[in-house]
Amino acid sequence: MKKIAVLGYGVVGSGVVELFYRNQKKIEKNTGTELEVGYILDLREFPDDPYGDRVVHDIQVILDDPEVGYVAECMGGVNPAFDFVRRCLEAGKSVATSNKQLVAEKGDILLQVAKVPAAHRRTEKPRENGSYPSAFSSNFRLRSRIPAQYWLTACSTSSEDIRRS
Repeated sequence: MKKIAVLGYGVVGSGVVELFYRNQKKIEKNTGTELEVGYILDLREFPDDPYGDRVVHDIQVILDDPEVGYVAECMGGVNPAFDFVRRCLEAGKSVATSNKQLVAEKGDILLQVAKVPAAHRRTEKPRENGSYPSAFSSNFRLRSRIPAQYWLTACSTSSEDIRRS
């Protein structure tokens, strides 16, 4: 079972969680993996919410859990979203966002972070062309037109794919 972490639990974040559970069986069929929302990162408490028991206030909880494979950034803005997304990518988590401001201001940096396989982040130098010998371990999805029930599907996204979208 892989866990999904949702960063932000406002209108967008709560909608992502709702859509995930509404389409859970289809998503699991498409991914071939059992999934659950393991964490919701937010500053606020949600005691009356059905998923309130999954709310955490520290990104480190998400980063330290090896069962978290996917992260949906639903915070908006650049800060602290950039720092959180960068740290998730560095930890080898796949990240999806439709945050246009984040992508416009910091997307080039995040793409570079996503290109470096987590296993090689500190131990291996890139080739002359900037690529690494093994496949990417982190995915960074930028396409906001992909319905939420599908962008949690683990797939490889290259910068070439992004330029075409």
